[in-house]
Amino acid sequence: MKYRPEIDGIRAVAVVSVILYHAKFEGFQGGFVGVDVFFVISGFLITRLIHEEIQNGSFSLLSFYERRMRRILPALYLVIFSCILLSLLYMLPLEMIDFGSSVKYTILFSSNIFFSRSIGYFTSNVDSWPLIHTWSLSLEEQFYFVFPIFMIFMARRGAPLIFVLAVSSAFSFALAEWASRTHPAFNFYLLPTRAWELGVGAIVALSPLDRLRLPRGVCEAASVAGLSAIALTVTLIDHNFPFPGVFALGPVIGAALLIQFAHEETLCGRLLSFDPVVRVGLLSYSAYLWHQPLFAFARLVLPRSPSWELLLLLSAAAFCLAYFSWRYVELPCRDRRRAPARQVALGVCAAGLALFGVGVAIDGLNGLPGRYSPNITAVAAEGGYRIPRAAECYGDAYHFIEPSRACDYHPERPARIAIWGDSHSASIAGALADRLDEEGASLKQFSFSACPPFPGVHFLEAKNSLCISYNKQVFSYIRAHRELETIILYARWPVYMDGYGYDNGEGGRVDGGRYLLALPSTRGREFAEDPGRVEAVGAILRADIEELLSLGRRVVLVYPTPEMGRAIPRSVARRKLVGGEDAISVSYKFFQDRTFTFRDQIDRLPDSWNLLRVRAGSAFCNASLDRCIGEIGDKPLYFDDNHLNARGASLLARLIVEEMKRKGWL
Repeated sequence: MKYRPEIDGIRAVAVVSVILYHAKFEGFQGGFVGVDVFFVISGFLITRLIHEEIQNGSFSLLSFYERRMRRILPALYLVIFSCILLSLLYMLPLEMIDFGSSVKYTILFSSNIFFSRSIGYFTSNVDSWPLIHTWSLSLEEQFYFVFPIFMIFMARRGAPLIFVLAVSSAFSFALAEWASRTHPAFNFYLLPTRAWELGVGAIVALSPLDRLRLPRGVCEAASVAGLSAIALTVTLIDHNFPFPGVFALGPVIGAALLIQFAHEETLCGRLLSFDPVVRVGLLSYSAYLWHQPLFAFARLVLPRSPSWELLLLLSAAAFCLAYFSWRYVELPCRDRRRAPARQVALGVCAAGLALFGVGVAIDGLNGLPGRYSPNITAVAAEGGYRIPRAAECYGDAYHFIEPSRACDYHPERPARIAIWGDSHSASIAGALADRLDEEGASLKQFSFSACPPFPGVHFLEAKNSLCISYNKQVFSYIRAHRELETIILYARWPVYMDGYGYDNGEGGRVDGGRYLLALPSTRGREFAEDPGRVEAVGAILRADIEELLSLGRRVVLVYPTPEMGRAIPRSVARRKLVGGEDAISVSYKFFQDRTFTFRDQIDRLPDSWNLLRVRAGSAFCNASLDRCIGEIGDKPLYFDDNHLNARGASLLARLIVEEMKRKGWL
């Protein structure tokens, strides 16, 4: 094919957007759409190449996959090898286990599947995973395995290829729009909901517009519109938008317009063909490979988030390393005269097998804990803490435990107290049951992950459609079993009130960004982000508590515990490893700000003789010192950034029981 420098210019726009997004630079909060631009370019180039070779009878699957091997694997394997060396120096055992798995799946071109399954409610520090960006490479390779065979089949059948591509792309887009609000991880990482982006590029490659002599003014306007669409998307949306779906139309259509219309006679074409821009585009693949490992290890090693100055320096370093790998790895391996096919194939196979073996070994040897002292390893292992009796007492996957089968911690005596909530309630249930047992009381547990203990509000994810059914069953059970005198309500309240994760404002991470919530009025379809949303959620919570009170139940309302904004066990262990800050804590002011909306709404609930408010923060915070603790003497109180471990749960359970005794309920 004729070389088009402006396409390398589009690559430059895409890779710079992605890098500055991962560096968290202001104004590039939507820079992740650079990946969508890459998909369109890939769809265009691969389709044009295959179509031309099929037309002239020279297409060979073996030759096609050889070119892909030369283009993709040598630089990728170099980056993976470098990451392995750094991981041995700086990763804690649990981090190494995740990393080892990501190495295995990256080698198998299925890391997108691995990440779609691995990243969830309890996943912390995702931006410090060195290979998380390889999901897009895996997705493209999956496309490359299927698409050439599809094109050969269509050519032999004489089918209208562009029509079939348009229909299948439309179906993929519709699937993406639906899944963006119901299956966000599947939607973001997997091929079926991304295929339409590659399909748009393929349609452009087969478009008859190239054979038409359109007026220059039309091309000028279309190319400006394309570049503007990408720029506006980069600056106006962020990772909280349901994606990909309608919000991906901007970068996808924008890239298609640039490819189709930004030729050398247009302003955009000349800008994109400007030599420095083209050179950045030539380095785009290697720069994309290098930037995430640099950012990830900086975030792993440093006690606080890297400064913008350091991230800018690392961005420049990514391009320096990109030049090295492009000049001395990519180009030589793509030159058939310097690197015969047999030689490259043997080298790539040997390197791939070796790297895969390392990934298997890291995983099988539990992250190589022998690299560090037992003290560091023991603290880091607390990040792998699991909620006690989770399998039998806690719905934490795509199922819940029916109230009739709910855990009764001491079945030898009737349970008169129940705890009801999400994973936060599950994290303290065991410790609370032990404290209540000392008082001769038994506890029943109603816990379902990411499901608040009040019907009508739930996350917009696949499993949380079950949340509505679960809460209805719990309410019915409580109504029918009057022996349950006391209901303890505890959850991660601020998330349900505000719909957002947590940034501690002190160098911690933003936990999860925006959580998509459904209210009854939205019927589980939309995120109700309007001025009345908080009022609506507060009204639902107050009404449900009042209903429990009207049934004659005692209600213990446990207010929020502090969220740390960082994974505590890993942070403590890393401090022991590389030095750094004092004992980990978070500002009391930030804790107050974080919980203000909940407190403002729930404090409108009138006091009642059978309502007990337990201010959980008093077990962890000292207002006069303006700090809330996350550890005591190098002993973490959390197993991640917001869920209490056994140690922290014991502190809160003691406070709850003491308050119940003071009230005369025990």
